[in-house]
Amino acid sequence: TEPPGSLRITRIDASAFPEVGVHVAARSGRGRLLEDLDRMQLRLTEDGQDVPIERVGRVTCGVRVVFVVDVGDGALNTGVHLAEVVQIARGHMTEFVAGRPWMDPTIDEIAVLVQEGEATREVVGFSTSPESIEAALASYSPPGDGGFARAGEYGEWTHEALSEALDAIEFSPDPSGKLAHVILFTPGVRANLVDIAERALRL
Repeated sequence: TEPPGSLRITRIDASAFPEVGVHVAARSGRGRLLEDLDRMQLRLTEDGQDVPIERVGRVTCGVRVVFVVDVGDGALNTGVHLAEVVQIARGHMTEFVAGRPWMDPTIDEIAVLVQEGEATREVVGFSTSPESIEAALASYSPPGDGGFARAGEYGEWTHEALSEALDAIEFSPDPSGKLAHVILFTPGVRANLVDIAERALRL
């Protein structure tokens, strides 16, 4: 049996008041985006009173993606250096913004963070320019792992990187209601990330 789905309001557009547009993102219980909702399947209320739904249509709202490149628990534990993770991640990120491309530069926003040991570096702030993103990725040179301090506990650096990614989403809000995603590149980590997951679900 498929688990219950979800419906989340992503934006309320009152620019044509008294007509108000309500943007929602609906997903099945398995996380699949539902694109063909009928207005008879929806119910809208305000202060406990039903509000008539005049029409339902699809809109393209775009996405905000924060790519996080992480050294994980360090090369001593994983056998993988940050430079290797950056090289692999750079290929995937470049393909996303310009290769396929998955990115729609008219609406999508991309940010890139790299966890350099205990420090988080913003390589790309939220940008809609594939050219600027590609240039920043091409010019970035990761530091050697030998200069990183030892993490106090397993997963500490990854936790910090993901916290910074969620900060970027939460504290630079998007009024158009784009769906936000965090994509993590890591060679391996032993971490309790329950609080990160719970925070992400609240955003």
